[in-house]
Amino acid sequence: MWGLVTTIAYTGFLAGPPIVGGLAHVSSLVVSIGFVALVAALIIPATWLAKRATRQPAGV
Repeated sequence: MWGLVTTIAYTGFLAGPPIVGGLAHVSSLVVSIGFVALVAALIIPATWLAKRATRQPAGV
């Protein structure tokens, strides 16, 4: 499990800045920062859904 978390973190660390820079290059810095804010805002609902999906049913 921790290997998956580490892989996702390193991928975001390495791929995030070029993606944001490329998006800013083709559009504007405001759009790219808005994209970062959108992705950051989606982290909490994604963790809630992942936690609910891995929860064991009662009585098991």
